[in-house]
Amino acid sequence: MKKFVILTSLFLMSILLFGQIEKWMYITDRNDGIVKYINMDDPSSIMQFATGDLYKPYGIAVDPENGYVFVSDTDGFIFRYNLDGTEVITILNVAANPLVDAPYGLMVLDGKLYWGREGGIGRCNFDGSEAEL
Repeated sequence: MKKFVILTSLFLMSILLFGQIEKWMYITDRNDGIVKYINMDDPSSIMQFATGDLYKPYGIAVDPENGYVFVSDTDGFIFRYNLDGTEVITILNVAANPLVDAPYGLMVLDGKLYWGREGGIGRCNFDGSEAEL
């Protein structure tokens, strides 16, 4: 059984923990505009995502079953990465889809990605298709 706990806005960082065989912690750092992940069995092993165009990463959600990490950027983007931070893909951006606006919190539920923003909660498929508010 997979377990996770979400803690947000801790010293300008969002932290997501989830456990499988190993324990991992994912962190968005708004000061430096990066995403890090740490194997909690070896906390000295801090690794950084190939972040691409992150400005102020905020929300973070992990889908371990499909091997994805989703990161929202308050500049109006939602990105999808592999669990190890490779293969960054912009799945939604405010220029192409105004429903994104300034996404904050993220959550994976029943095969959909949800994001919170002023004015409501949006959702889409993991590739950004079928976005709705």
